[in-house]
Amino acid sequence: MDQPEKHVHHEVNAFQDEEMEGQGAPGGDPGPLPDIRAMSQKRNIRRLDSIVPTAGKEGADIQFNLYKGRGVAVFTSGGDSQGMNSAVRSVVRMGIYLGCKVFFINEGYQGMVDGGDNIVEANWNSVSDIIQKGGTIIGSARCSDFRKREGRLKAAFNLIERGITNLVCIGGDGSLTGANQFRKDWPGLIKELVDSKKITPETAANHPNIQIVGLVGSIDNDFCGTDMTIGTDSALQRITECIDAVVATAQSHQRSFVVEVMGRHCGYLALVAGLASEADFCFIPEWPPPVNWREILCKKLQEMRAEGQRLNIIMVAEGAIDRDGTPISADLVKDVIAKTLNYDTRCFRRLAEIHEKPTASASCWRTCLTVEVLQSCPIYWFYVGET
Repeated sequence: MDQPEKHVHHEVNAFQDEEMEGQGAPGGDPGPLPDIRAMSQKRNIRRLDSIVPTAGKEGADIQFNLYKGRGVAVFTSGGDSQGMNSAVRSVVRMGIYLGCKVFFINEGYQGMVDGGDNIVEANWNSVSDIIQKGGTIIGSARCSDFRKREGRLKAAFNLIERGITNLVCIGGDGSLTGANQFRKDWPGLIKELVDSKKITPETAANHPNIQIVGLVGSIDNDFCGTDMTIGTDSALQRITECIDAVVATAQSHQRSFVVEVMGRHCGYLALVAGLASEADFCFIPEWPPPVNWREILCKKLQEMRAEGQRLNIIMVAEGAIDRDGTPISADLVKDVIAKTLNYDTRCFRRLAEIHEKPTASASCWRTCLTVEVLQSCPIYWFYVGET
C-alpha cells in the first residue's frame, strides 16, 4: 500500500514543478507556456489524494477518547421528523467513542427547564434498535417557559449541575432560534446564578460558555448550506408512495388529483415530488404564477387530456402564492378544475406529515452528518438556524 502513496506524492510534486516552470525570473523571459491539460490532470490527482480513502487508515482521523470527560447533551424540539432517531443514536455513540459523558434531555426545552428525571445519562445500549424508527424516542414538546429569562436560568442551572457544557439541538426554526438566545444569555445567566449563591464561583469558572451545535430537523429542506435537512428524504418517499397508490384508480376513472405538501416558504417538496410523480402543474412560493394562472392551468390540463392522458396531478406547496401575493390553496385549485373543466377532482393534503420509519438513505445520511457534528461540538459553537 506504500507504493501508490509515493506515486501520488510524485505526481503532486511534478505538478508543482510544472506550475513553476515557464515563470522565469522576475522581469526576465517568461519562457514557454505551461501545458494546461497536464496541469489540470495533476490538479485532479492532488484533489483525489485528499478524498479517496486508503485501506488500513479507517478512523485514523477520529481519535478515541479525544474529548474524555466532557459533558454533551442531545435533545429534540418542535415538530418531529423522520431521521431524528438516527441523529440521536449517532450523537450518543459518537460521543461515547470520543470519551464524552452523554445525556438525553427528554421532552425538549421543557425537560431542560424542569430538570430532574428529564435529563438522564445515556449509554451505548440506550440507542439500540432505534435507527429505523420514525419520530423521536426522547420526546419533543413546545415550551413557553424557555422563552422567558427565568426559564433559561433554570435550564442553565440544570445543565451546570450535571457538568454539561455542550448541546446538540435537533429541531427547526424556533428550536434553533431558542438555542441561539440561550448561548447569548449564558454569561449573564452564570453571573446571576453566582450572585444568588446557587453555584460557586469555582463552578462558574469551569462553565464559562456553552457550545451548541444545531441539526436542522425540517422536512421542507429550507436551510441554505445543508445538503438535506433531517426528514426531507423520508418525506419525499411518503409523498411519492401515496401518489403512486392512487395513480391506477385515477387513470381508471380519469380523475385529477391536487396534492398539497408542506412548504410554507420553500417549495422543495412540491417541486421534487412533482418531478418524481410526473405532475402536470406545480405551485411553489419561490416561483409565483401570474394572476391568470387559472386560465393557464385549465388550458394545460385540457391539452394533456386531448393527447390521451387519463389523469392529472397538480402539486401545491402550502405557502404557494400568485404574483400579487394572493394565497393559492389546494382547495382553490380543486374548485377551479372542477367548476371550469368539470373534471372529477380529488384533494390530498400534507402527505409528508404521515411519519413512518425513515428511508435507508436518510438514516445513513443522518449518521454521517452527526459524526461530523460530534467532532465539532466540544471545540467551538456555530449556529445553523433560522430555517
